[in-house]
Amino acid sequence: MQKFIILLAFLFGSMVHSQSSYFVSPTGDNGWEGSKKQPWKTIQFGLNQLFPGDTLNIIKGVYNEKLELAKSGTSEMEITIKSYNGEVIIDATAIKSQNAILKIKNQSFINITGIEFVNNIQNFAAGISIEGSGTNITIENCTIRDIHFSDNPSKKATPRRNAQGIIVYGNNEEPLKNIFLKNNRLYNCRLGYSEGLAVNGNVDGFEITGNQVYDLTNIGIDVIGHEGVCPIPEKDQARNGLVMGNTVYHCISSYATSAGIYIDGGKNVSVLNNTVYNNGYGIEVGCENKGKQTAAITVRNNVIYNNEIAGLAIGGFDLKKTGIVTNSTFYNNTLYKNTNGKKGISEILLTAAEDCKLFNNVVFTDDKSNAVISVYPNKNIALDFNAYYSQSGEGNLKFTWEDNYYENFRFYKQASGQDYNSIIGNPQFRSEEGDKFNFSLKPNSMLIDSGNPNHTILENEKDFKNMPRKTDGRIDIGAFEYNGQE
Repeated sequence: MQKFIILLAFLFGSMVHSQSSYFVSPTGDNGWEGSKKQPWKTIQFGLNQLFPGDTLNIIKGVYNEKLELAKSGTSEMEITIKSYNGEVIIDATAIKSQNAILKIKNQSFINITGIEFVNNIQNFAAGISIEGSGTNITIENCTIRDIHFSDNPSKKATPRRNAQGIIVYGNNEEPLKNIFLKNNRLYNCRLGYSEGLAVNGNVDGFEITGNQVYDLTNIGIDVIGHEGVCPIPEKDQARNGLVMGNTVYHCISSYATSAGIYIDGGKNVSVLNNTVYNNGYGIEVGCENKGKQTAAITVRNNVIYNNEIAGLAIGGFDLKKTGIVTNSTFYNNTLYKNTNGKKGISEILLTAAEDCKLFNNVVFTDDKSNAVISVYPNKNIALDFNAYYSQSGEGNLKFTWEDNYYENFRFYKQASGQDYNSIIGNPQFRSEEGDKFNFSLKPNSMLIDSGNPNHTILENEKDFKNMPRKTDGRIDIGAFEYNGQE
């Protein structure tokens, strides 16, 4: 009986653990109580003390640590780790104990807010690693920088030399779910053959929103599947995700064409309202693994400009060696001069794809490159209600369809059967001067009310600037809906 009473007391005490707020400071002591007046010294010590509902406040300063969070919250009582009163920097200089500055494995209900992760320089380095299984993990308002696979900037990238800013790695039979990566800044990383921010494998439900990703040596944001990460092949695919409102630029690889945003093997992913410029490709939806599919991708309301090779790249890049992109939709995007590199190809590049629709897009080319290139005889590809223009006028538009080259829009349309209702002419953007681009529309733009009249506007659908799309008339072409204001 006495043992039973003791057990009840223990269980009751565990259930009523009060939510506590603890503090860490560079001037603290791990022998203290962890209060604001008597903070702990190291973040790792603080992490080890946490229970569901607790908050670890990190006081301003530099902490030379690598961390593993091996605690979970609950749906009612999440664990929060956050900066308290200023800039908190976790500096991993010279620490080789693990690959990531912060490792989270098989945990749930965690919030990480307002922390800077810097200077992890080793092969397979990462800023933040989320792996295994779990749910409801948020990384918000954090900075990740100077994550390098080598301390030698001239060292050549190879498949075995890699680094990653943030990696979400679903390598369990059970998925990682409800992963939120929002309003972070990730920059100045030498990545080798890896990516800046990636979700890979058995990840079911994620949002990558409002991040700034720039100055990387490979792909900016990547949604990946079919890489053998998850032991169950049918689950080995990042899916049911949102990539929205990110700004991605200067992501340039030395060994291949790197996209600002890349969907490679993902499924049911929406790529919305992103600004993507000065990368290799702007946005690429591909499928690198033979016999596999990237499916049900929506690319909408993105502003894609001044990239090197192409604005939109769609399809597996080699019909015999890669997979295909299928059942995907690309609409209301604005593409502007995306062949700035020496090997610039086309604003829209179609390779191995089928059952895809492209409509309501505005395409503004330079004088040297194609507006559209379709390499293979793809099945059920439909382009219509788009708008095309070239830097020197509509007479200089060029197209290639299934390896046949056409020097003007009329010949291309007749031969391909595509773009029957599309238009050509100056889109009348607000400003194209210098670096201050404004791709919203002037009142006299021919893009106004020229979109697909049969397109069903989604409930509460907004344009790039979060303004309503029309519900009482035809939708405009491009990422911006004209709202009647000068």
